[in-house]
Amino acid sequence: MVALQAIRTTFSQAAFLQAISTAFSQAAFLQAISTAFSQAAFLQAISTAFSQATFLQAISATFGYTAFLQTVRTIFGYVVALQAIRAAFSDNRVGKSVGSQYRESEAKQELAFHGGVLREL
Repeated sequence: MVALQAIRTTFSQAAFLQAISTAFSQAAFLQAISTAFSQAAFLQAISTAFSQATFLQAISATFGYTAFLQTVRTIFGYVVALQAIRAAFSDNRVGKSVGSQYRESEAKQELAFHGGVLREL
């Protein structure tokens, strides 16, 4: 009887469950996991390394809207484009030639002819 009492005390289900519960309880397990890998700690680490402000600061410094617009304006500016077009195709540079006058009068005659044909239909 004493032996059974000692065995029951040592290996009883309650004592076993108490030992297991203390060592591996859900609360203790969750506490350990939460301390090591908590969402707050994880988010803090990610936020410090890759925070939106830091990311936007790096992107803004490199590819800022103002710097981008300045580059585009310099390369493809309206004034620069118009200046190049005016220099290439200005009326001062290309005068009317005999050939262009001939083509102009020929175009007027063809237009008059087609206009007359359409009126008759």
